[in-house]
Amino acid sequence: MGYATRAPFPCERQQSGADRMLRAQFLPARFRPLSLALVVAAVPVPASAAEEPVQEIVVTARRIDERMADVPLAVDLIPGNVVATGGIDGLQSLAAHVPGLSFEAAWGGWNSFPVLRGQNQPSVAGDNVGMFVDGVYQANRDAIDVEPLDLDRIEVVRGPQSALFGHSTFAGLISYVPAGPTETLQVKGAADAGTHNLRGVSGAISGPINDEFKGRLAASWRQADGTWENAAAPGQHLGNARDLAIAGTIATRDGSGSLSMRLSGRHGESRANQPAFFTLDYRSYNCGARDATSGAWSYFCGAAPIPAQVAVSPDLPDSRTHSDQLALHLALDLEAIELLSESSIYGAASSIYRDLDGSPQGDLY
Repeated sequence: MGYATRAPFPCERQQSGADRMLRAQFLPARFRPLSLALVVAAVPVPASAAEEPVQEIVVTARRIDERMADVPLAVDLIPGNVVATGGIDGLQSLAAHVPGLSFEAAWGGWNSFPVLRGQNQPSVAGDNVGMFVDGVYQANRDAIDVEPLDLDRIEVVRGPQSALFGHSTFAGLISYVPAGPTETLQVKGAADAGTHNLRGVSGAISGPINDEFKGRLAASWRQADGTWENAAAPGQHLGNARDLAIAGTIATRDGSGSLSMRLSGRHGESRANQPAFFTLDYRSYNCGARDATSGAWSYFCGAAPIPAQVAVSPDLPDSRTHSDQLALHLALDLEAIELLSESSIYGAASSIYRDLDGSPQGDLY
């Protein structure tokens, strides 16, 4: 049983072209929700700690399994047990564990990007830090913050990785490595509960299917209310989040022959209403360059005057994102050499609403 805090969205400011409006999305520290995570697992336990052998750390930072000590790369590794106990529930909490990594949600979690080693994105359409789940590149900018469901580990590799992972990894990459099927039956589960109506459950079952194949199935569901109330609709919270994720894997069993296969799929859904934000117009700007005609400054400097209440259109539709992927991994062991093959299909879609015009319909992004 462990305790965890859910990190808030950082303050964010965006300047829109013609009207030069400043919008800030915020969540003060005093409203940080607290959560209690209970994790239960049924796994084989060694007779004594002294009998348990020292395990080597294996990574796939170069697309093959190899000891971390033999990899000539700067790799940060987060074990799956840290993720499973609620220590990491997304990219923002992952950034708190990895030096040099930062992540900021641009609009309630969407249109976001990680920053590694100070290398920022060239644009919202490009990547300097590639995001991979089971070796599959997450191409949708609005679905990059994938639910870290049933992971064996998270690898953060620093430095250009374009030779093996493509042009979107100039500053490095983040790789979610899922847990594989086991040769023996294993069952685990976890429950989340906390303030602001935070609750969720997750679980996984793994083991042999028959003499040739083994499988693994995992699922998670979580929801939480936002920490601010909409002044335009008393009782309505801003920044509510609902997440659902399902993952499954079928693989050949150990010792089944020279040809091994692993087929895995994942599905994720996210749903959220409007985050808390407020607007400052150009008359509030107080520094930067100054327009000679209007007398308006180009930037706002200093602490933004955060109001005690926030009001947004109460009838806006929820923003939704879903993603699906299927990956096939084949390996042919010819003793002297090993042939590897990876094939995948990926699809994602997003409907993001923003309350930029003050109307009940909002703007569909």
